[in-house]
Amino acid sequence: MHSEAAINGVTPSPLQDLLPQASILSERRRLLWVDDSHPLLSLYKAIFEGQGFEVLTTTSVREALGYLCTTKISAAVLDFDMPEMNGGMLASLIKELVPTLPVMLHTGNPEIPDCARCCVDAVCQKSTPSQELILAIEQLARNSENSRLQFTPRFFPLSSKSI
Repeated sequence: MHSEAAINGVTPSPLQDLLPQASILSERRRLLWVDDSHPLLSLYKAIFEGQGFEVLTTTSVREALGYLCTTKISAAVLDFDMPEMNGGMLASLIKELVPTLPVMLHTGNPEIPDCARCCVDAVCQKSTPSQELILAIEQLARNSENSRLQFTPRFFPLSSKSI
């Protein structure tokens, strides 16, 4: 396939051929963060926006699912213990809608059932130092970007759950 410049007699440089990919790479990574605690959501939003992410926060399962239908998300971070629905069930719904979207449970609950663990790509305790959490989420978001660039599903090893 030739670019319009090549058709008009101008030979494009190799960098021009990379522009569509470069624009994908330069897009701001967007996190969807679902937790039933408004103060924690505000804290996570401030921390991760300081790291260059755009952070969509919600306490509502319906709103979270709505974001997934209307917005490009790099990774989802879910609390496990929530009143409407636990994070494992929400992760399962998210994976039905967007199978390649990385999902992390970020929880204070030390006992996450296996059925919830099998629906997520990582589990991280809320007591984890913020730098470790940042690195884990950056890795999930990077894996999401790589899978979009390759246009093939990317599956995450189960061992990544013990971050």
